[in-house]
Amino acid sequence: MTRMTPILSEYDHRHIAARPQDVEDFGIAVLTFSDETKAVIMATDTLLGGSKNYIQLYCNDAVINCRLTMSDLMETYFLDEAGIETLYLSEMLPSKLGWNKVALDDEIIRGYADEMKDFMECIYFDREPQSGFKIAYDTIKIIYAAYKSAELGRSVQIEHGH
Repeated sequence: MTRMTPILSEYDHRHIAARPQDVEDFGIAVLTFSDETKAVIMATDTLLGGSKNYIQLYCNDAVINCRLTMSDLMETYFLDEAGIETLYLSEMLPSKLGWNKVALDDEIIRGYADEMKDFMECIYFDREPQSGFKIAYDTIKIIYAAYKSAELGRSVQIEHGH
C-alpha cells in the first residue's frame, strides 16, 4: 500500500486523474491460503487509461481471473471527442481518444445494485444480509494484515478460524 501521486510534479501528473488526499493510491496484496493456493489482489487509480482493479486466484486445480475494472465487455476507438464530450466511458479516464475499455453497467458489475437489493430485502423480509458480519470481519482482518505487511515489510499471518 502506498501513495504514488504526491511525488509527481504537476507536469508528471497532467495525465493522471487521481489526486487522493488521505488515502493510498496503489495497493497490491498476495494472499497465501492454508492449502498454499494464492490470490493476487491489485487496485490502483494511478494508471494511465483509468482505474484498474482485479483479482486473480491461482489454485491447485484452477485459475480464476476477475477484472472488475477495466473490463473487456466493450472497447472504443475515437480520433477526436467531437460529439462525445459528455459521454462517460470509464472512471478516472482523462481522455476518450484512442482505444478505451468502456465500463458497461458499472453499478451492476461492481455489485452496487445487488448490494442495495439485498439491503432492501433484509428490511422487507427481516433477514440477515447475504454478506453479513462474518464476511465483513474476515475481510477487515485481511485488509488490516495487508496494511500491517506493508508497514513491516514482511508477510503477516492471520490465524485461521478466529
